[in-house]
Amino acid sequence: MYLAKRRMAAIAIVVLLSVSACQRSTEKGLEQEQATEAAAENKVAPTDVEPAKADAPPVEPTMPEVKLTEALEATCLVKVGDTMPEGTLADRDGRLIESASMLGSTLTVLCFWNADGVSSLQGLDELQKYVAGPYAEKGVRVFGINHKDSPQLVAEKLQLAGAAFPVHLDPDGSYFAKFATEGLPRTYLLDANGKILWFDTEYSQSTKRDLLEAIDFVLGR
Repeated sequence: MYLAKRRMAAIAIVVLLSVSACQRSTEKGLEQEQATEAAAENKVAPTDVEPAKADAPPVEPTMPEVKLTEALEATCLVKVGDTMPEGTLADRDGRLIESASMLGSTLTVLCFWNADGVSSLQGLDELQKYVAGPYAEKGVRVFGINHKDSPQLVAEKLQLAGAAFPVHLDPDGSYFAKFATEGLPRTYLLDANGKILWFDTEYSQSTKRDLLEAIDFVLGR
């Protein structure tokens, strides 16, 4: 009888220990499961990161194409590829100037203008700011050729426009008549030999853009 009681007590202890171990195992498993779920919730989803793009190569300057309507083309007596006509002008002090003396060592910009047009004054101002100043050390010269205005009026307009580059006078319009039949202002880009590389029959923002692009193209070759 005594042995039977001890045997039953031992069995009871074993059962209690097994239940306790199972409970601890279950609790531990639950804790691990909860920790895994929490980590999953807190985990930041990877974002799609675009690969770094290589810098685009710089755009190379090109020689702008001269595009004219038939009506404007009919007014042009010289075009791209022609040589600047020879002629005689007067400086603002009345001294005679041969046209060939205007050519720069690299490039020359000629601007025919008169005092009547607002775009002419804009052209004088911007040729000073964007060409005569910045490109002087690269052998680019700028000359204005005034069409039929008095020296006094020319001086007033140059001061108003802030233009410091040389301006010669074409008092009877005979030199301009070798370039075109009509239409001012006109801007021409010449090489060192006087060949016309580019020109425009007006002065506008597109004129400035194309002129600078043409200069950069020639200087960069």
